Amino acid sequence: MSYQLTDVSVEDFSKIGGEKASYLKIEDALIAIGGTGVPGVNYKKEVLKAAGWHHGALTSYLKHAEQATEVFNKIKQAIDKTTDKDALLSSF
Repeated sequence: MSYQLTDVSVEDFSKIGGEKASYLKIEDALIAIGGTGVPGVNYKKEVLKAAGWHHGALTSYLKHAEQATEVFNKIKQAIDKTTDKDALLSSF
């Protein structure tokens, strides 16, 4: 499956309304790649951690927006290369 993802910017984490933020589209892609439902959400968490997001689930991306931007752009680049679940996770 091909995902049409765009780069994430720091401002994405503070937008209200309008088009769906690119980091949310990346999260949706990770959940789909991981198998949807609970397995997909767990996979998303694994990939975020592997890509460098080491904050707890209750920490907002906005609180560490620059780091979140780096992590999501790293994940976007990986998804652009492969959507294979194992290959994607091991690319970090």
